[in-house]
Amino acid sequence: MNIKNIANIKSIVSVMLVLILGVGIGLLATKTWNPSWNPFVNASSQIIEKAIAKSFQAKTYKIEEDIKLKITPENGQNGDFSFFISGVVDQTDLENVKTDSDLVFKMTGEGVEIQAKGKAKTFGKDIYFQITTLPSLPFLPAEIIAGFKNQWIKIDKKKLEEMFPSSETSLETSFDQQAFVEEIKPLLKGIEIFKIEKNLGEENLDGVKAQHYLVSFKKETIKALIPEILRVVKKYQPEAQSESESENEFEKIQKAFDDKFEATWQKISPLKIDFWLEKGNVWLKKIKIEKEINVADFDPDSKTKGKINFVLEMKIFDFNKEVKIEMPQNYKGIEEILSSMMGAILPKTGNVSGSEEILPQIPNFNEEK
Repeated sequence: MNIKNIANIKSIVSVMLVLILGVGIGLLATKTWNPSWNPFVNASSQIIEKAIAKSFQAKTYKIEEDIKLKITPENGQNGDFSFFISGVVDQTDLENVKTDSDLVFKMTGEGVEIQAKGKAKTFGKDIYFQITTLPSLPFLPAEIIAGFKNQWIKIDKKKLEEMFPSSETSLETSFDQQAFVEEIKPLLKGIEIFKIEKNLGEENLDGVKAQHYLVSFKKETIKALIPEILRVVKKYQPEAQSESESENEFEKIQKAFDDKFEATWQKISPLKIDFWLEKGNVWLKKIKIEKEINVADFDPDSKTKGKINFVLEMKIFDFNKEVKIEMPQNYKGIEEILSSMMGAILPKTGNVSGSEEILPQIPNFNEEK
């Protein structure tokens, strides 16, 4: 991640606000952030964080996540996107966490619906995926799809980097994630990110009694936390950037944050989340986030006018039950699949060997006829 790129993003403040939720839940889920719950502190807000920590630290659980995005431009057709995940997580061995998921992606617009389905499994750092349903597309003919459909594919980062070497992939390889996390942990210790706005009472959720809470973010906590996280991010910039350059860019980001936080907060407010907690056991059962954004509020100069409606629903259940996740058999490496696709898409210029490249024959449009 290059800090100069961050400085050029107009919506840095809104991006960081969304990241806070992701980082917080992610750290809780991996036991990185395991706060000490003080019974003498106002429990009305910490009951949410306690439920998140308890649920994502279960040895096993099942999860369903439904993400919907509806784009409504002032002129033109609406576009609908949805992404559904249904899976199981086994973190009995924290050094080798396993997951098994079914995936469904849908896109609808101008009377056309495109749907893709697949499966994904992880075993520690190893990732496997399989595409089971994929329509024929202009840039992806049916004969190419047939070459990898229903085939388990393993993602090997090292082999991908050999195929597509770049400074970005090298940076990811050298990035010390554990060291970064260790520096973030003290920033989150003892703070309360959430505020309960309403206790909406008891509801029946999939046959289980659950308490429904409407929750918001604590503005001042978020405002104080983001600059501290940015200071940690600054330490992990590419070495190619001098210390003075890094400091200057960080100052620009800090100033942009200070200047835009209040305005951005007003634009995204109210940003509220619904939580359902199982009564008695205090398991987290469901989360729902819904927000409508006016594009012009964030980029008045954009030619795109209209609204974007975002909805996320997540259910978590079957905690600490026995599960069995098996490693895929007869898989192929993604580098093999990509090579096969490139060979099918790009015409070969003679016999290719050694370091020669496979290149398309590009017509010379300036040639006189």
